[in-house]
Amino acid sequence: MKETLKQQVEHTASRMAGHPHLDDEGLVDLLINDGFPDLLAARMNAFVPHAFGRILIHMKHSPSFASTFLLEGCHGHRVQVQFSREPIMDRATDVARNWMSTDESRFLLVANRSAEVDAARQVCDWDGRPASIEFCEPVIAGIDPCEYGPQLRARYSWRFW
Repeated sequence: MKETLKQQVEHTASRMAGHPHLDDEGLVDLLINDGFPDLLAARMNAFVPHAFGRILIHMKHSPSFASTFLLEGCHGHRVQVQFSREPIMDRATDVARNWMSTDESRFLLVANRSAEVDAARQVCDWDGRPASIEFCEPVIAGIDPCEYGPQLRARYSWRFW
């Protein structure tokens, strides 16, 4: 694939808008069939709707978002990563702003894939008065923490069964 990252984000967002019925696995498979490497397809699936969703939530409410996300490691540990280290978020935010002003219906199809949008709809009057919403760090599964470098430290999470 010889597209720039911004073109890859545009392609991903177009596929998401064109196939709103696909679940995450189906969308990743679609991107892989389009020529994306496995890891890039998984990262696009995680971060493109996340960026679009944050723009949508900002339009409706007064959110406070975490500046980091957690990656679930293969041995039950979680690794904290700054959103600023994920270039897909930056490009997807630019694309989301553009789509919001030029093609709102497609923008909404992608933004509505966001787990944060789903959570915001559940905790506040979505179409009512703006609410202050504070989001915790999202946990992103299915992406190898090694992708972000060996200097990341694990944060162990406790689970009670």
